Amino acid sequence: MHVFYLRISTETNRDGHGFDRQLATCSKCAGKGDYQVFKDIITGTSDHENRPAFSEMIEYCNAHSVKTIYVESLNRLARQMRVQEQTIYFLMTKGLTLVSAETGEDITEAYRSDPTRRAMAQMMGVFAEWDKSQLVAKLRKAREAKKLETGKCEGRKLYGETPEEQEVVKYARKLKRQRHSVQEIADMLNDEGKLTQSGKLWTRQGLDRVLKRPLRKIA
Repeated sequence: MHVFYLRISTETNRDGHGFDRQLATCSKCAGKGDYQVFKDIITGTSDHENRPAFSEMIEYCNAHSVKTIYVESLNRLARQMRVQEQTIYFLMTKGLTLVSAETGEDITEAYRSDPTRRAMAQMMGVFAEWDKSQLVAKLRKAREAKKLETGKCEGRKLYGETPEEQEVVKYARKLKRQRHSVQEIADMLNDEGKLTQSGKLWTRQGLDRVLKRPLRKIA
């Protein structure tokens, strides 16, 4: 089983790195065999935006004992070198191998064999973890302050809690009753522009969770 990570941004039409091209490059490098594809769309220019498909890919690799991830090139992993370094180090700590499909290079092995690059990635990982802990603390304080002020503090709503989202869920369930696979349904929703709450492409794992969750009644 091969795992491919594909990433596009709002600049895709300019740089020519669309999903089809990335998939073709990864498939050629990986060779024959089944594969699972994870796609992220990054809006704007920041590499720090949430990547739901990347997170789901890591969970999938852990659950299915997959050790190798293919990406077309490092700038598809992230454009900023600092984010590339952090992400590669993160994959190394998970025991995962990252392959650049354009060159066939084992990127993680290159980092393991270069003490300087490895040390730099580790230091950036430490600072990133500290920054994350500071953000978590700020958010916790903000929630506590809101709860004191209003008596409640709602978290992020699950998909399917608005009339529009419920219609999408009902449509997806109808397709499933017609014996379409969850991956096929996800592809259909993406093609029709029915994206997730954050405007990202549906993945099989994310849609499967939504389909298994009962719909709440809307007053």
